[in-house]
Amino acid sequence: MRSLFFGGLPLGKLFGIKVTIHWSLLLLAIVFGPTLGAASWLLVGILFFSIFLHEMGHCAAARSVGEEAHEILMWPLGGLAFTSGGRTPLQSLWISLGGPLVHLPIAALCAYLLYNSGLALTWAELNPLSFELLSVENVKSQTQIVLYLTFKIQLLLFAFNVFLPAYPMDGGQILTALLAFDYPLKTTLKIIFVTTLLSMFALFYLEIRVIGACLFFSALGLLNACQDGKEELHPIARLFQNKTVAAKRLVYVPPGYELVNCASCGAEMHPRSGQCVECGSGRITKDEDTTANSG
Repeated sequence: MRSLFFGGLPLGKLFGIKVTIHWSLLLLAIVFGPTLGAASWLLVGILFFSIFLHEMGHCAAARSVGEEAHEILMWPLGGLAFTSGGRTPLQSLWISLGGPLVHLPIAALCAYLLYNSGLALTWAELNPLSFELLSVENVKSQTQIVLYLTFKIQLLLFAFNVFLPAYPMDGGQILTALLAFDYPLKTTLKIIFVTTLLSMFALFYLEIRVIGACLFFSALGLLNACQDGKEELHPIARLFQNKTVAAKRLVYVPPGYELVNCASCGAEMHPRSGQCVECGSGRITKDEDTTANSG
């Protein structure tokens, strides 16, 4: 998956995190940039800077629980934060919330500055899709317009990321972590598949087709993982203290998890891989399969 996002303009490092703009985003800026007016560029700039801070929030939350934060990639659909390390459901919940929570203090600051400038927000303005105060009668300066739009963007990003239960978006990650406290892996995968599928239909209905198409492929991956013997292939499995394997090679080992030995060469291997990655012929007997599963 990482190779799909390869390529772009590196902007440098911030707190040891590499920041890159994907080539496709640069291409869109070149093609459509000349057609955008100053106001549109301002909105795009506020949006992507907010998304950048969102991804930094994920990285900060990941580092606070001992994970590594490597890179932030800005691309047409927003941003991606690349982190690594084992995590518990509680840690995953905190990391998933780390991004959306960044928007709340920014929104509060904008509301405070608007109040000091003479534009007091009402409770109705907490609706991210309501723009009741954005009128000639209420707005007295360009600064107020910028602050007001920034306030609305923060609310919209928070709501979209927290309340849309689609994997791998933040809302889906949050729901997955909550389910992992009480439900077994396979049940969690089935529930997340359904919520991702419903989210996909909702986005298509709202004509947000690009993100909806991405969720279609995510739902396919979840559906495949729901089949017997394939649940541990999905990244969600790491929340259940199981190994996640890809191409029969071990890629995630939670602390304290015991491997089994190949019957032919004795090399350590995943108990359900069936084939040793060292000698290619060792198979685990039924008695040796000691896979741990919270379910």
